[in-house]
Amino acid sequence: MSKHPKKVDFWIQRGFNVEEKRGWVRKIRSQAKECLSPQEYIDCMKKVGWESII
Repeated sequence: MSKHPKKVDFWIQRGFNVEEKRGWVRKIRSQAKECLSPQEYIDCMKKVGWESII
């Protein structure tokens, strides 16, 4: 059972492999920063509520 099903589903739809364990947010964030354009990265962070991380 996922603690954050909407966030996990969002990233899975974007093509990222998500394992909900310690540090998963940091891992997804770093992968997204490498793969996405700067504007896409900012938009995705806002969509999942991680604006404070940007």
